[in-house]
Amino acid sequence: MQEKTKEKRNKDTQFLDLLMRNQKRIYNFILLLVPNYSDADDLMQETVSVMWSKFDSYEPGTHFTAWAIKIARYKIYNYRRKSHRHALQFSEESMDMIMQASSAVFERRQDRVTALQQCLLNLPEHDRKLITLRYERDMPFKNISELTGRSINGLYHTMARIHKLLLRCVHKTLALGGAV
Repeated sequence: MQEKTKEKRNKDTQFLDLLMRNQKRIYNFILLLVPNYSDADDLMQETVSVMWSKFDSYEPGTHFTAWAIKIARYKIYNYRRKSHRHALQFSEESMDMIMQASSAVFERRQDRVTALQQCLLNLPEHDRKLITLRYERDMPFKNISELTGRSINGLYHTMARIHKLLLRCVHKTLALGGAV
C-alpha cells in the first residue's frame, strides 16, 4: 500500500513539475487562438484537467508541451464550434493552418531552449555561475558585483561576451541538428 502511495506522489510531483515549467507556453498557445482572457483561462483549466486525467498516456522524456498543446487544440476546436459569440469565425481549415503554424513556432522555440541548455553546460564554470546569478536568481548587477568583487562595468562586458558565445553556440547547435 505504501508503495502505491509513493508511486502516486511521484506521478503527482512529475506532473506538477512538468506543468509548472510549461504552463506559460501552453497558456500562450491558447491565448494566441482565443484572445478573450476569460475564455482562455477556462480553456487552460479544462486543458490541465484533461492532461491530468490522461497523464498515464504521456511518455516520460517526450515533448510535454507538444503533448499538452495537442490536448489544448482539441479544447479550442470544441470551444470554437460551440461559441457563437465571435463575430469573426475562421473555417476549420484556417484554424488547422493557424494551429499547425503555432505548433511549429513552439517546437522551434523548444529546440532553441534545448540548444541553449546544452550550450550553458559547455560554458566554463565561472561563466555559468554568473548566468545563474543573473538569470536564475534574478540578481541585479550591483549585487553580483559585490558578491564577486568585480566592477559593474567589467560584469557588463563579461555578460556581453557570454551572450555572444551562447548565441553562436545556439546557432551552431541548431544548424547541426541539436548536436554540439
